[in-house]
Amino acid sequence: MNKKELFRVGLGISISIAALAVVFYYIDPGQAILALKEVDYWYLVPLVLLSLSSISVRSLAWRMILPKKLPFWKVFLTVNAGYFLNTVLPFRMGEIGRSFLLKPSGLDFWQVFPTILLERAFDLLIAVGLFMGALPFILQLPQGSFLVFLIAVLVLAALAVFYLMVRYQTQLTHWIETRNTPWPKAQARVHESLERAMSGLGVLADGRRFALAFAWMALSWSLALGFQYLLLLAFIPQAKILWAVFALGVAALGVAVPSSPGNLGIYEASFVAALTIFDIPSSMALAYALLSHTINLSITSFIGAYALFREGIAFKSLFEYRRRTSEESEL
Repeated sequence: MNKKELFRVGLGISISIAALAVVFYYIDPGQAILALKEVDYWYLVPLVLLSLSSISVRSLAWRMILPKKLPFWKVFLTVNAGYFLNTVLPFRMGEIGRSFLLKPSGLDFWQVFPTILLERAFDLLIAVGLFMGALPFILQLPQGSFLVFLIAVLVLAALAVFYLMVRYQTQLTHWIETRNTPWPKAQARVHESLERAMSGLGVLADGRRFALAFAWMALSWSLALGFQYLLLLAFIPQAKILWAVFALGVAALGVAVPSSPGNLGIYEASFVAALTIFDIPSSMALAYALLSHTINLSITSFIGAYALFREGIAFKSLFEYRRRTSEESEL
């Protein structure tokens, strides 16, 4: 690893350790364990089904974005392998792993990676929508419904911008290339990065396909929201869905911060911070976050590990592939 990579890994691990330290400084782990013992674990069956359904629908969304139609099972296993690699390895190895696993299907890195960027952009839009949509009701702002409508309009406007960038990518890259700026090197870098980022998104120039990809993604998030709300009911039978909406939005934005593999610490701290706003005891919020994280990681890790074993992929091969793609991107 070079100095930049070492710094990124060190920063992520430091943030995770700091988050865990804050959580366990203010919360008695013993109380969280007691809260876990009181949960009705019959909820686990529907929770696992909801989690699997959310991942399956997300796989359908990514399958729609990919420039080549692949079997659903292949895409589903690849998505889970990506999650598993992000759980155990640094450097966004899940994204590298996805690209690596799709090479035998005839897709190279720069055809796959931009599709993952678009998937992440969809995630960010939905997460911001959940957070901002719940906030007016939490703060009891007047005209809260109007503010939610305004946020929805802004999200749709951002989606329209994404679509137009994909639809007119040739014109956009040409416009950037022909501008006269005092920073020609920076301009060339932006042009090259945009061209590569757009290289795998040409299939979404079709408005119907773009809309379907986002619709599948939105459905995946709806199932994830159902998972969080049902789990919250297992702890607090009188819980409101607004609590789950806000907590999921905060957690989704929280895990975007650099952290250790698996978002350890950041995930728990985000849910605790969000749920304590509703006067939920911090120990119960921590128990909820730990159980949520454990269920999701267990599912993706089990399926993802199977996917890598099935393909005979070694971690060494993934790091070698990452090194080659990094060198190619610097050329």
